[in-house]
Order: sequence, then structure tokens, then C-alpha cells
Amino acid sequence: MADYDDRMQQVVERALAAKFSFWSALLTAHTVLLSVSTALIFTGSGLDKTAFRYVGYMAIASMILVLLTFTVAKTQYETIGRRLAEFDKELSDVEQARDLKHANVRWWASIVCEYSATIGLLAEAAIFVWTRGGT
Repeated sequence: MADYDDRMQQVVERALAAKFSFWSALLTAHTVLLSVSTALIFTGSGLDKTAFRYVGYMAIASMILVLLTFTVAKTQYETIGRRLAEFDKELSDVEQARDLKHANVRWWASIVCEYSATIGLLAEAAIFVWTRGGT
């Protein structure tokens, strides 16, 4: 059984590392597109600057969503840490139900923010490529 527990711990750690790496990659990609679109707005002549502004706005909004996913994860781990520190305190059924509900809300918020930021990145890239393809 100890082998199973060790393996389960490895899987959980790898899943978390993959999720955090994906969020970091999203943040980096949005930052690059924001930087490029800003540079093109200020230096490009004859370009559709409105499209690049939209890319910039979408990048900023998506970066905020990614940062919210980190905040949600941090809050969840802080809650788990508090529960582990107070392991001798028995939670009532109402408290357990409340904790479970809050954990589910945090999970859904994280998923919605992650998918929205991913879709935002695809939209930014599509606008960028479409606009640059026309010049």
C-alpha cells in the first residue's frame, strides 16, 4: 500500500507541476503578444492599429485571468494548510459542507479562468496573424 501512496503522491505532484507550467506558459505568451502589439502600434505605419489594440486588451484581460488561477490555487492550499494545522479540531457537518462548496467554487473558477485565457490566446494569435497577413 505504501508503494501505491508514493505513486499517487508522484502523480499529484506532476499534475500540479504541469498545471503551474501551463499557467506560466500562458502568461509568457500573453506577455509576448502584448509587447509585440504595443510595439507595432507605436512603430508601425499603415497598420490596422485598432486590431493591435484589441490584441493588447485581450492579452491584459487574459493575463489577469491567469493570475487569478494562481490566486485561487494559493487560497486553496492555504485553506488546506489551516485544516492540517488544526487536525485535532473536528469539523461539523455544516463546516465540512461549506469547505467542500468553497473548494468546488475555487476549482470551477480556476477552470473557467484557465480556459478563458487559453481561448483568449488563440483569439489574440488569430487577430495578430490575420492582421499581419493583410499587410
